[in-house]
Amino acid sequence: YEYKYAADGWAIQETLLAGSSCTLTTGSFTNRLLVVTGDVVLDTVCWGTCSACGLNTGPYNVTFRVDMTNVTSAFTTPEVNGIFNGWCGGCAPMSDVNGDNIWEITIPLQPGTYEYKFAADGWGIQETLTPGSSCTITTGAFTNRLITVSGNTTLDAVCWGACAACSVVIP
Repeated sequence: YEYKYAADGWAIQETLLAGSSCTLTTGSFTNRLLVVTGDVVLDTVCWGTCSACGLNTGPYNVTFRVDMTNVTSAFTTPEVNGIFNGWCGGCAPMSDVNGDNIWEITIPLQPGTYEYKFAADGWGIQETLTPGSSCTITTGAFTNRLITVSGNTTLDAVCWGACAACSVVIP
């Protein structure tokens, strides 16, 4: 069953995060999900969340890291785009403070599963990911990276377009 909490004859309703542990998104609607196999008493949850009030339910700081060493296309600023920012192109610019060609950004995210990918210069270039790779999911015609957020995390630096770190070439 799909459901959500509302009040005052639907004058207000909770907004639930797609990809959360207690939700299901059907089209543009994200609702709570309940599978009934017998009598059940539901746990008390905070409005708009999957957890009890007072628990740390996020947001959690997630640091995304991409190694641009092997990128041959011209670029100025890499970015991370995903369902968490509406695939906005340029609104989450990354930085390379220490000049090692590993670009980073920390974004606060609610617990859940998210699709994302790296691009640069407002989608001027974007990585091409291989369907079926260990870090990807293919939805329709789009192959993106996938992350499940359950706490603060710093992701390992991955090579642009790959699921692993860039290979080091020793001259």
